[in-house]
Amino acid sequence: MPQEVATPDQPGRSDGTVVPSPSKRTRRTALACRAAELRQDTSERRIRHHDWVPAHGTDLPKVADWCRPY
Repeated sequence: MPQEVATPDQPGRSDGTVVPSPSKRTRRTALACRAAELRQDTSERRIRHHDWVPAHGTDLPKVADWCRPY
């Protein structure tokens, strides 16, 4: 990801990079937390499915009859 470079009208560090505003930092933190939750949820669902198939011989009922909606 390219770094933003400070322009004369923007506050920045001495190396020229822009210091993110508090609202940008808050948004990034919220997005990072949401991404972590999504990764955890996806991992748990994969594990649940991985354990379900050998025990029942079929896919989870939620995905057994799924087809692409188009």
